Amino acid sequence: MSSIAKYGFIIFVFNSIFLSVPEMKNIGDFIFFGLMFMFSIYAIVNSSILIQIFKSKSVQFLILIILINFFYWIIFHEFNDLDAIKYLSARTIQFFIISVAVLLNYEYFLSKFPKHLAYFVIILVFIGLVINPDFISNRYLGIFWNENAFASFTCMSFAVFFLQAKKRTNIDNFLMILLIIISVSTGSRSVVIALILCFLLKYGLSVRNSLYSIIFIIFYLFIINLQLSTSFNRFSAVSLFDDRILQIKYAFITFLNKPFFGYGIDKYSYIDMDLVPDLIFGTIISAHNGYLAVLVQFGMIFGGAILFIIVRQSFLNIKRFISKQSNNTFYLFVIIFGLLTSFFETLITGINEFHTILFLFSLAILNFSYYESSDNK
Repeated sequence: MSSIAKYGFIIFVFNSIFLSVPEMKNIGDFIFFGLMFMFSIYAIVNSSILIQIFKSKSVQFLILIILINFFYWIIFHEFNDLDAIKYLSARTIQFFIISVAVLLNYEYFLSKFPKHLAYFVIILVFIGLVINPDFISNRYLGIFWNENAFASFTCMSFAVFFLQAKKRTNIDNFLMILLIIISVSTGSRSVVIALILCFLLKYGLSVRNSLYSIIFIIFYLFIINLQLSTSFNRFSAVSLFDDRILQIKYAFITFLNKPFFGYGIDKYSYIDMDLVPDLIFGTIISAHNGYLAVLVQFGMIFGGAILFIIVRQSFLNIKRFISKQSNNTFYLFVIIFGLLTSFFETLITGINEFHTILFLFSLAILNFSYYESSDNK
């Protein structure tokens, strides 16, 4: 049964990357629904694992979140609301997949999975370079549909190599350099956050290292005032900040329209278009803020409780592991990166979304490392 949990989770994460490849969308959806069905059966026929999940401190925060989702659905939705039922079911199974993966395969996911994830991304990077080798002229997509999603994959993979506890090989260094070049060529500003965060996690938050980070930020501010004609010109496109702020603004207006109980469990990353002026209607796409997305979806009371659980769990793990250089450091990076980038991306609320899966999984595996691993015992 542990093999089902192990490989099921690996497929779940890898498939969330496949879904960002346009040609793989239909296959990815088929795999996703197949996983949902398989793990539903797995949960039904293995009552013992459900008992183990409910007893584990490592995944208690997931149980609390799903209970909040469940009570919200009972109170505010009709029992025949299929969209709400689909969301709640998928969220429940997502949490189940994460839980059994951590509880039954902790050692593998702590020590080996990050490298396997990075190698998978690197294979896709090489495929992209064969198909589209020009990563200079425009924002680089590779084989993916969105530059920011691509940057998320490559930044995670870069962090795996940069933050690993053991000494890096020459091959590791080559792949790390390749990943940083590709990450920057996507033009995603989250790369700046990722690089500074990796540096501080690796070498510590000292006065000198803080100064290096400030110098890097000053260099970045200098870059955004240049008119570049390469793939890096996205760093100088100040207007895109305004666009993102505009979308966050209308997400906030949407929240204020129904502040206490939100728009509904099925309204993921939702903006009420009735509140958007016709003049800018086509430019408003989604909340672009994970925290606002939760509040719009569930409202201040239920959404606030969910955010409290997530943020509290995150800061507990940051406090526990921030000063320890180990295999846990990569997962700590995922958590901090997720908290920061959720201010301008919807990264902590998705179901079949790469960073959300990895973020929640990182919280669970660090909890396990603290509460239940043999090392701490």
